[in-house]
Amino acid sequence: PRLCTTHPMQYEVTEAHLSLRISTQNNNAYDGTTTLHLRTFEPVPNFSFHCAGPTVKSIKIAQNKKPVDIASTNTDSSAATTLTFAKALAPGKATITISFSHTLANEYHGIYAVKHQQTNETIITTHFEPAFAKQALACVDTFPCRPRWTIELVIPANKTALSNMPVASQKPVGTTLQCVQFAETPPMPAYLLAWHISSGLTQTTESFTSQVSGETFPISVHHPPTFACDAQALLQLVVRSVTAFEGYFETGYTLPKLDVVIIPKMMLGGMENWGAIFLNEPDCKSGKGGKG
Repeated sequence: PRLCTTHPMQYEVTEAHLSLRISTQNNNAYDGTTTLHLRTFEPVPNFSFHCAGPTVKSIKIAQNKKPVDIASTNTDSSAATTLTFAKALAPGKATITISFSHTLANEYHGIYAVKHQQTNETIITTHFEPAFAKQALACVDTFPCRPRWTIELVIPANKTALSNMPVASQKPVGTTLQCVQFAETPPMPAYLLAWHISSGLTQTTESFTSQVSGETFPISVHHPPTFACDAQALLQLVVRSVTAFEGYFETGYTLPKLDVVIIPKMMLGGMENWGAIFLNEPDCKSGKGGKG
């Protein structure tokens, strides 16, 4: 089956809703649900998704509000699971909902926990490039597949979450948890998804007006209070970079915000998550001879 390729094609994944319930207790376990919205252009006999690390708990397919039976499933060496339907999906719309469970990674990719050496806080963050999304959640982890994502995180009530898009809603779940939902992203591949969960970071912000589009949006640097660099200088570097790229490409920045988040430890020096750029704190130096 073709995974969100260019036309002509059988189907495309138009939207993806990801809901995660993350705990820093219970062996750092988390539960998740991914709902993929499909638009089918011709009869579709099968569909493939990726889920390399998590345990798949259930799969439900629906079309026209009716369940679709699965005749067989097969997972290959690339962690692509192919669902063959008892009856092909008809042209139109359909949903595939995959529930899964997993634990936070010990390495610096997927969804992982890392302790800040100076604040002693355990931070939960992500790194999905180039193909680590499938090791952390159920998705179609290919570059051509670019649904509009909605991220929903259930996290401890005393934590703060950042993601690619601004927070759309926030509500308590019982007395100890909260549900944070972020605005829908533009179409983008799974490897650009990102979120960061902590007890709160120091924020340095500047309101930026695009010289191309005329739109005004916030650019922010989020860092721990022990951050050794000049956050204001870093912010100005980001502002100058956005200005330069807009001028070079003659295209305005298209998201409603840009966050730069300092991460205690990453597998790389940084990651260009759309709307939430992550930088590896050990690679951020201030003073003469340091790397900026």
